[in-house]
Amino acid sequence: MLSAIPLPETMRFVLLLLSCLACACGTLRSGLERCPNWPAALGMARKIAACDDRHRARPDSRCVVAIKKCEGGCDICQFLGGPDKLRMTVADEGEWAPIKRVPISSGALNGYDGRRCQPVGLFTRKYKFNWQLCNDTDFTDVLASTIVHEAMHECVSVHWPGILDDRVPTPPGACSAEELENSCVGK
Repeated sequence: MLSAIPLPETMRFVLLLLSCLACACGTLRSGLERCPNWPAALGMARKIAACDDRHRARPDSRCVVAIKKCEGGCDICQFLGGPDKLRMTVADEGEWAPIKRVPISSGALNGYDGRRCQPVGLFTRKYKFNWQLCNDTDFTDVLASTIVHEAMHECVSVHWPGILDDRVPTPPGACSAEELENSCVGK
C-alpha cells in the first residue's frame, strides 16, 4: 500500500501536484465535453473575425477593423486560438434561464434575452457559458457571437481599457462590446 511507504516531503508535494494537474485536465476535458456546440461555434467566431491560421485577422476583417478603431480595441483573433485563447466552462443545465431571441432594444442590445456568459474570476480568460448555447444546435450562431463578444473583453490585456460592455461607462472614443458584436455579425 502506498501510504505504508514513507515518502520524503518533496515526493508528497510532487504527488499532490500531479493529482491536482490530473484533476485540472479532467475539468477542461469535461468542459469541452459539456459543450458539443463549441467546435462549430469557435469556427464560426473565427470566420466572423476573419482569422487566419496564425491567429491574426486577415486584412479583409471588417469586424477586427471596427474593433481596432475603438479606444482599447485589438485583434481578437489571438483570443480565438493559440496560446492566448479563451478557456471555457459551462453552466449546469437549469442554472441560468434559457436564452430567447427577441427584437433588438435598449434592454436587449443584441437581440437576446438571458445570460449568455460571464467571466470566471479576474484576468483568467475563462468564461462560463450558458448550457443552452452549448447544447442546443439552434443556438450555435448565438454561441459564436458570444465568443466574439467575450474575446473583445480580452483586449484589455493588450490595449487599455479594452472593450467594455454597454452598461459600463466608457471613456471617449471607446465602443461597447454589444455594438461591436452587432457590427461584426451584421445586425
